[in-house]
Amino acid sequence: MKVRENKTIQRYGKRMVSCFLLGALALSNIPFSGNTKGGRPLNISYAKSRQTPPLQLQYDEPAKDWESQALPIGNGKIGAMVFGDVENEKIQVNEETLWSGGPGANASYTGGDNSHSNEEVHTALQNVRKSIQDMVNEFSKNKAAHFDDNGKLITQNYTDLLSDSTFTKNLNMLKGEKNNFGSYQTLGNIRITDRTPASSTEYSDYVRKTDLNNSIGSVHYVSNGVTYDREYFISNPANVLVIKLTANQPGAITKDFSLESEQRKKEISVNEEQATVTMTGQPSDQKDNGLKFAQQIKILTDGGTVQKSQCH
Repeated sequence: MKVRENKTIQRYGKRMVSCFLLGALALSNIPFSGNTKGGRPLNISYAKSRQTPPLQLQYDEPAKDWESQALPIGNGKIGAMVFGDVENEKIQVNEETLWSGGPGANASYTGGDNSHSNEEVHTALQNVRKSIQDMVNEFSKNKAAHFDDNGKLITQNYTDLLSDSTFTKNLNMLKGEKNNFGSYQTLGNIRITDRTPASSTEYSDYVRKTDLNNSIGSVHYVSNGVTYDREYFISNPANVLVIKLTANQPGAITKDFSLESEQRKKEISVNEEQATVTMTGQPSDQKDNGLKFAQQIKILTDGGTVQKSQCH
């Protein structure tokens, strides 16, 4: 979709240290008055003279790697990784309920329960605990840390309980069935791209950061004399991802907005009249009546126009 528009020594010692620290903290809030060496009056409130620096992550170039460079934002339900590219922005999005497996993949799925009764599992757990405790007690009594004949320090010569068939049997009774447990899935990417060729986009003064105090991501740069800013946040009460694009000159933003996903079972549609891009689908292992997902971009402009563009 194309958009045009105008973002813890003994107990006594501990108490002494604690009292000293408390005293230091208290004194830091007491105004100090006096004279400097030259006789000039001095009145300083140390608490007021110290400014807490902003808590933020900041970079001077776009991210290329998802794990080590892209910056996260989220609200506990929706999570996003912002790459901050100038020409081809990528915001990778996750949603907490999007999983493969489960009853949508296998109607007889029981949440990983095994065939043993609660009483049997409880007894097996107690046996496992006792075996481990007996092993630790025996080690502490007879195999405490020591130097062997070669002068090597031995500290972890524990008995391998997994070689004990009774222990292994009890341990296996605690495990659930992994069939159709599934895995967490990525939802997809929001793309915001320039319509000008990549080679023609030059920029300076680039800053990409996440304000941890306010949970807001941002990108700032200057291109062709125009200052561009983007802001990103995910609202908790509204449960939506918000992206705000601004420029200091009217009519300077022309972008394509699109959705893409590695999910194979999906459909993406554009509604020009409502200014939306919508993706619906399912994880690939889900049956027709299994888990379904939906994601939608809604474009809101301050002036300008919105129109459907050709897929490319």
